[in-house]
Amino acid sequence: MSDKDKGKAREEALAVLKRQISDQRARLDPAVLARAAAALGGGAPAQSEPYDRAAATKAIEIFIAAHKDKADFKARLFSFIQKQSH
Repeated sequence: MSDKDKGKAREEALAVLKRQISDQRARLDPAVLARAAAALGGGAPAQSEPYDRAAATKAIEIFIAAHKDKADFKARLFSFIQKQSH
């Protein structure tokens, strides 16, 4: 797949995702959102956000696979992650 084809596929995927987000937002009841925000005290602290390690790992693997300089990028990424987790 050429870079041009990859770019087009990426743009199409983003358009689909944006459309899905827009559709979801249109279905949300503002009153329910207000009650949820009030129940959370205006917003959940960052450390209480759910974290799906397997999904995050898969997302990183997909991103690295598409990166031009995989080895260097992977080394820099894991070095950064290691610094953030300590």
